[in-house]
Amino acid sequence: MTGWHLRVDDGEWVDLTGMGLGADATSVPVPNLVNGTSYTFHIRAQNAMGAGAVASVSATPAAVPAAPSVTATATDGTVTVTWMAGADGGSVVTGWQWRTRVGSAGFGEWADVGAATMSTVITGTNTGTGPVTYTFEVRAVNAVGAGPAGTSSTVTSGDDAPGGDTPSDEVYYSGPVTGPSFCAEFSLGGARLFALDSDGDGVADTCSLPYTRREAIARNNAVITLANRYPDLYRRLVNAECANQPGSGACGGDELAVPGFPPPNDGGAYYSGTITGPSYCANRSLGGPTTYPLDSDGDGVADVCSLPYTRREAIARQKAGDTLAATYRDEYRAALAEECRRLGRGNYGDSVADLNNDICNN
Repeated sequence: MTGWHLRVDDGEWVDLTGMGLGADATSVPVPNLVNGTSYTFHIRAQNAMGAGAVASVSATPAAVPAAPSVTATATDGTVTVTWMAGADGGSVVTGWQWRTRVGSAGFGEWADVGAATMSTVITGTNTGTGPVTYTFEVRAVNAVGAGPAGTSSTVTSGDDAPGGDTPSDEVYYSGPVTGPSFCAEFSLGGARLFALDSDGDGVADTCSLPYTRREAIARNNAVITLANRYPDLYRRLVNAECANQPGSGACGGDELAVPGFPPPNDGGAYYSGTITGPSYCANRSLGGPTTYPLDSDGDGVADVCSLPYTRREAIARQKAGDTLAATYRDEYRAALAEECRRLGRGNYGDSVADLNNDICNN
């Protein structure tokens, strides 16, 4: 045998030796075909006596589907993701895959849905830790495989929860504060807390919480539970948030410590004197989670906010905790319920009426 001849449908015979293929060839690529179109390929051998009998086979070329267009819309506690198919690559779409990126975390695992499904709804995003960003990728699957992903714009959900306003440029917040702030720029409030100078004496003297002190303790401990359950992810999230925080103070690092569980303050109206460990904003303490109030001049008003790390890292840690709670919503809620049971109706400076209406009593 000296070579092979190939014909596509009713076209001309092509001597494959002209394509550099000898008698030992067993396959040949055929270019310039249209995906989704059926073709019949005819092949015959050639020797010194002439062309032999013809063998034929039909096939339809195909490629993976094109990327879909993806849209995400957020309402209070819910994100809806919809997509529109691109070209199917010549092979019918058999299913879709989607995945989510929460906050500064990486994308999660692909989830499969049927070919007729063109949307999905994420519920329960209002975990109470603050608004969190969500980004989605969707890709189509056919007989050839999974195509490239389309990406949604980034949306924010959980807006009914206390948010993360930009820290104040002032020494403290004076007057009523309408949004939460971090313990930054010497504000006496901590994460998700407000500092208030009620008597105008230049010292912020009231710590206001968006919920009861008991609920604040329970929520913070629930986040700490997740941080200890997923320490590597927590460290990555903190370091990612550090990269986004302005300033030059130390923030994150490979040896970043996962937070422990400090006991709530149940020993007085505030902490006075040097504090050696973190505490919560309980019993009218002016500090918030992982912040400390200090009465430096003994006048009965805590006037210094001290952190176990820089203010920059405090903000990064708080945002990392928000992302963890939003990523593992069910686990967060279970941990929150367990913390509420553990705390019971202890004295954290809350009124009975307030305790009856916080999340731990509902």
